[in-house]
Amino acid sequence: MSKIISLEEAKKIIAVNITPIQRTEILKIKDLLKFNVFADRVLADDVVACLNIPPFDRAAMDGYAVMSEDTQKAGLENPAELKFIASIFAGQRISTALKNGECMYVTTGSVLPVNANAVVMIEDTKRDGNNVSIFKSLKLLENIGKEGEDIKKGTVVLRKGEILTPAKIGVLAASGIKEIAVYAVPKVAIIGTGNEIIDVGKNLTPGKIYDINSYTLAAVIKKAG
Repeated sequence: MSKIISLEEAKKIIAVNITPIQRTEILKIKDLLKFNVFADRVLADDVVACLNIPPFDRAAMDGYAVMSEDTQKAGLENPAELKFIASIFAGQRISTALKNGECMYVTTGSVLPVNANAVVMIEDTKRDGNNVSIFKSLKLLENIGKEGEDIKKGTVVLRKGEILTPAKIGVLAASGIKEIAVYAVPKVAIIGTGNEIIDVGKNLTPGKIYDINSYTLAAVIKKAG
């Protein structure tokens, strides 16, 4: 008579006899929007960022890019008065450098003009024509996202063996990664046994039951990637 083993013993036997898949394939990030080939795939190599994130110094708030030293004595009763010279919106770049006594309107995420070292929130300002009153003293780099403060170029952003998730795919795109190596998807065969089982869709005759396990296991395997 065969010995009945526990579930944990069965798992150990399976683990000992499994050889990890070594075959890999290359996936291009641009194909993500075309094909459902990324879900739950396993990375075969470390992934290194190709650029700094953010890739430039940027405004963290809507407001005015300034030279912080121009606002050192600013307050509600004694605002700093600066000259408005230009606007920069996200996705734009301007060659004009900021000078003392000047400011530029910036939106969240926009690149900063040369010489700007702080951004004052729009709520702390009042504009009248080309004159902008600043009602707050600003610290160096206040409301500025520095180039590379999230991820430095050359940093390992994802490790070999990690399972891809939507968030990790976002990291790949942000890091300038064009393609990744992943392990090949394993091939799985499901064999339903038992004289009493018949395939779903056939007429159920006395003494027979439908093959529940094969369909259930197939769904579990599909969900696992």
